[in-house]
Amino acid sequence: MSLRQERSQRNGCESGLGNLSCLAEPSALLRYRDSEVFPVIQGLLITCAHSGLYLPSHMIGFFLNQTDLRSPASLPPARVSELVPFLPWLGVDFLQQLSQSQLLPAFPTLATVSFTPTQASVILDKMPSSYTSAPGGLQALGTLVVGLKVETVWTLSANTLLSSLPAMAQNKVQLRPPQANAISTKLWVSPLLPSTPLLSVLPHTALLLANSTFTTAQPWNTQQAQALFREVMNFLPNLSQEQFLNIGSLAQGVSCPVLRGLLLATTPSAASAKRILLLLRDQPTLLHTSLKNCVIEELSNFEFFSELLGEMGAEIAMALPVSTVKKFPPLMMDRLRMKILQDPVPFLRLPRLKQERLVDKMVQRLGMYTGEYTEQELHSLGVMATFVVGDVFVHMRRSVFLDNLELLQGFCYSATKREQVAAMLQEPAVFGPVQSWTKGTIGQVGRFLFFLSRDTLRQISPSLLSLGNVERLFLDQSKWEAGEVGLLCVRNSPEDERLAMFTKQQFVLQYFLGLTSMPSRDFSNCLELMGRDRFMLQYQRSLLLKKVQQVHGPVSSLPLTVTPQLGGLAVDLSLEELASLSLAELSSISVMGAISTWTSRQLPVLFSTVLRSAKMSPELLDSSTLVAVGHMLKLACTEEQFAAMVVLLSDSPAFGATSSWGQDVFIEIGAVVFSPSQIGMFTYEQAVAVTPGQLAALSDPQTRALALVLAPWEDRPLDTRGPHHHQGPPGAPRSLPGHQRRSVISEAAAGREEGVHPPVKATNNMADWDADNFEEDEPVQKAAVLDKWEGEDEDDDVKVLMVPGRRSFTTRLVPCCEGPRPPPAGPRGP
Repeated sequence: MSLRQERSQRNGCESGLGNLSCLAEPSALLRYRDSEVFPVIQGLLITCAHSGLYLPSHMIGFFLNQTDLRSPASLPPARVSELVPFLPWLGVDFLQQLSQSQLLPAFPTLATVSFTPTQASVILDKMPSSYTSAPGGLQALGTLVVGLKVETVWTLSANTLLSSLPAMAQNKVQLRPPQANAISTKLWVSPLLPSTPLLSVLPHTALLLANSTFTTAQPWNTQQAQALFREVMNFLPNLSQEQFLNIGSLAQGVSCPVLRGLLLATTPSAASAKRILLLLRDQPTLLHTSLKNCVIEELSNFEFFSELLGEMGAEIAMALPVSTVKKFPPLMMDRLRMKILQDPVPFLRLPRLKQERLVDKMVQRLGMYTGEYTEQELHSLGVMATFVVGDVFVHMRRSVFLDNLELLQGFCYSATKREQVAAMLQEPAVFGPVQSWTKGTIGQVGRFLFFLSRDTLRQISPSLLSLGNVERLFLDQSKWEAGEVGLLCVRNSPEDERLAMFTKQQFVLQYFLGLTSMPSRDFSNCLELMGRDRFMLQYQRSLLLKKVQQVHGPVSSLPLTVTPQLGGLAVDLSLEELASLSLAELSSISVMGAISTWTSRQLPVLFSTVLRSAKMSPELLDSSTLVAVGHMLKLACTEEQFAAMVVLLSDSPAFGATSSWGQDVFIEIGAVVFSPSQIGMFTYEQAVAVTPGQLAALSDPQTRALALVLAPWEDRPLDTRGPHHHQGPPGAPRSLPGHQRRSVISEAAAGREEGVHPPVKATNNMADWDADNFEEDEPVQKAAVLDKWEGEDEDDDVKVLMVPGRRSFTTRLVPCCEGPRPPPAGPRGP
């Protein structure tokens, strides 16, 4: 054996031993504490951590439970560099005791570790000023950019930021809204362009179009693109199709009248329509709902509509009404299936009701409604596989279920499907009763364990769910939730389902680990994570706040680093305690502003606390502070106050006269500045422009007014209840509680991120299709399976009734869908 081969084999053995050491039980390693092997074991654990391998907390505790860590200030720099992967576990208190000389040698490694915002801020505060003010230092921040204070950004020149942003852009997902706003108000750069206020873009549209190579390649948001496209039409009022095809990312700003004109400018053909669809498909940002509806409505008038599905792109295809999709012949339905497999994100963004209806029609048309649910069918549906009706899902062969368990764990599940999976797991052909499960079974079941009922969980042997095993279950769940599919699945789940999952996870922790208390040091280290938990119950928040005051003292004297860690726990502070908070830094303000559950009594107190801490009056607040204030502005306003806000927005330094507002301005400002009576006069297109974030900021009266525009109960509302209809006398009034009302709105008005829209015109070309394909097939029974949506009026995805005599708000406020306007008489304000 050569020397190189021998060294390679030794390195391989050490690597394998290291991985095994990281998975070992602490008790198995503690026996070596007084031996010469112990330093080797410690070195292997450090190697595991530096390599990014998962270490259970008990293993980290094994490593960190050493006497020298009790005096952080006395650690040599080399020892601190060793500890870098473990510093997030040691927490803010530990980091505060480290000095600049201890941290500087470790900075390159520190910039690769994921710290919480507060932890990162503590580290940056200890660095020389050049690290946060000089281009070289900013470029090296890496993951620590999350701790960069907005107050620091204010002091930086545009040139300094510009030279640093290429490196910072790699961590743009970690920038908090106030940070992004502070940077975007100083300069425009691709990663942060969507955060640039429309008011900053409007005065420069002509200048931007002069540099068309740059402008047409940037990821503008919808309202920015609409403003720029309007300027394009000022320059080119007779815009040709060829010119349109060369405007790049500005194409998403096209208005419906202009798009209609482009499609009809020449003899309509499939080839020209396909070129336009390809341009829209390749836009860098999500298309607005109104544009997707317009594309479908206009193209559906052409006989060649059925030829366009291939170029349509998944995003526009998912905007097709189910009433249109159900009439697809098998070949077109299969193309739609393939399109979803290639790009599943638009499907995952749809409201669950539409997802289920769409998949149900697809399964029927492709002949998957009979016999068993085969492995081939499972793989052919991809992320749609778990959206089939329950009576189809349950006919999956159990061997197929077992063989594809890991694949299935990556999909979305409704509450009903979770119950089905839980029952299948306990069948004799799968794993049998939980009393017979082993550690190997727990490993295979993975995150599906959280689908079991509490009564079933109690029957699992506690020896199977040690601390390490429970941690791995939570790691599996958190990895799924952080992934592309899981993130959208969770976001699309009803609040009650998310709460049920949270309480189930709490039960597992409490029942199997008996977590009732923790040392003060551990509590301080976990405080920021607990503060982010939006499902914490009131009594739990109350107990945790008492613990905070035991550890850190009364609210009025909390350290500046503790306040931003409180997060959602602060909701349970009394009015007197809220008034005594120190909110001098934007990091604390933005944490409080991100909370949407403040009461009407708390909001004025909290906002007054911000003004007192910042020593400012409302008129002096800058845009970054207003972004940080967030939900604190959700104050109960009078009609006069709403009118005053509209006056301010229509002033010349803002958006100018309301008669000149386009849809871009309306999308930018949302509905929060309008009174309920003004919102009641919105058209559907104006109401649907309200984004989920803007919806969260509306008061209950505003929400009710918006719901009546989107789904008025005078006619059939948008039905988010599935196939079970309201049982009651015809015409009986139906009053929805607030959370259901917001569910209706979120499904109808979530703009670019959702997908139930008003009905489009009938597709004329369908009259020429084979009659066998036009009419829906008779449902073929599988066991006793019938069409889940039998009896639904699928030709009306959303039905909106304009109240007779109602004057449309658009005639005097927001003309959304007009053609190109002449240039304004004078320049806009700064």
